[in-house]
Amino acid sequence: MGGRLYRRRGIGHSNVLILHWNGIAWRQVPAPSFPGGGSLNGVTASSPADAWAIGQVGKISGPQPDTLILHWNGIAWSRLPGMSGTLLGVAASASGSAWAVGVGAPAKNSITPSIALCTARK
Repeated sequence: MGGRLYRRRGIGHSNVLILHWNGIAWRQVPAPSFPGGGSLNGVTASSPADAWAIGQVGKISGPQPDTLILHWNGIAWSRLPGMSGTLLGVAASASGSAWAVGVGAPAKNSITPSIALCTARK
């Protein structure tokens, strides 16, 4: 990626903060707002026009949160459909897709591991 780095923050915030390092300075990149709270738990990028951020929408203390999957196309972030649960880690591939791992909606006090393949349509 030529020194491009992404930072994320979002735990307990209704607006997540995403910063992009361009080799000289950090720059805030506009991110979607999530009523009811949201958090980012991971970010990865395979190029300046292909980055992924994952986490959850909703509060852990409330109803089951929904996964949060964001894709950066070099211009803006877009939200992709998710499922009930929380995503905790993500890895991007050169093909424009990413793998995310986390936990699904609990069933009777059990935790269900989840793996998701995320693909941005070009």
